[in-house]
Amino acid sequence: MSQDTNSKIFKYNDVEIEFDLSDADILEKYENIFDEMGEKEKKLPKTGKQSEIIRAQYNWFVEVFDKLLGEGIGKKVCGEKCSVANCYDAYEYFLSFVANQKLALTNRALSISNSYSNRAQRRASAKSKKKNG
Repeated sequence: MSQDTNSKIFKYNDVEIEFDLSDADILEKYENIFDEMGEKEKKLPKTGKQSEIIRAQYNWFVEVFDKLLGEGIGKKVCGEKCSVANCYDAYEYFLSFVANQKLALTNRALSISNSYSNRAQRRASAKSKKKNG
């Protein structure tokens, strides 16, 4: 799946939901959830039955998406089937979506900043030429 680098709409597995990191409230929620879920991830089982490890990982991913995008969205994004491979795909796609959005925001801010700086430089140069001319 390719992504529109300016998109604020996360689209995956028939889920289409707005997720706009330029909104401070959304960004704060994102930061807090990743702090919280990072701690929970450390507690996931790493030994034991492989099926239990996969089930715990699946549930972790579902919880991440539920907290980020809304209750019930996790299973829609990860799929009803308890497949950690599907979760990895969805998570990787989401992280790419977020990275593209952050890059687009940074590029836009730089473009605006450069545009303003160039305009200010041109005005200063024009004033200087009038004084000297």
